Amino acid sequence: MLRLWRIYTNTLGTDSFAFDSDKLCREYFNPLLILDNIGIGRAVADKLVQLGYPNLYYMREDKVGYALNRPNKRELAVKLVEKINDESLITRYPPQIKELMEYQWINGYPEPTGKTHGDTIIPLMFISEFLDEIGIVQEASMFVGGRQIW
Repeated sequence: MLRLWRIYTNTLGTDSFAFDSDKLCREYFNPLLILDNIGIGRAVADKLVQLGYPNLYYMREDKVGYALNRPNKRELAVKLVEKINDESLITRYPPQIKELMEYQWINGYPEPTGKTHGDTIIPLMFISEFLDEIGIVQEASMFVGGRQIW
């Protein structure tokens, strides 16, 4: 739990964060990781490539990650608002709801106005953008001796 707290509070270095992310994601069957490829996200993406993580998102064939510049962030925010309004994307995570309430459009661009930096909103933006491509998780079931028991 301490490691998760350090990740959430940004007290963990990029190499350690990449190493822990690689280890955790491999335990959960290598889910697709979509990373910001600007600044700190780029350092984490480069380290994950170095570690050989098998399922990273590439914006272009030669560029790992997603360029989260202002125009792209604006487009992602618009799509997120559309999906929330049509109820095709719902969140019940309290910190995320609080951050959503703190976002405002400033000079035509979405900006967090509270103490946060959009740490929980950016992943939600990526989910709204890539949900159709990734697909919805199938409901779990369990079979024993060829019979479904759950």
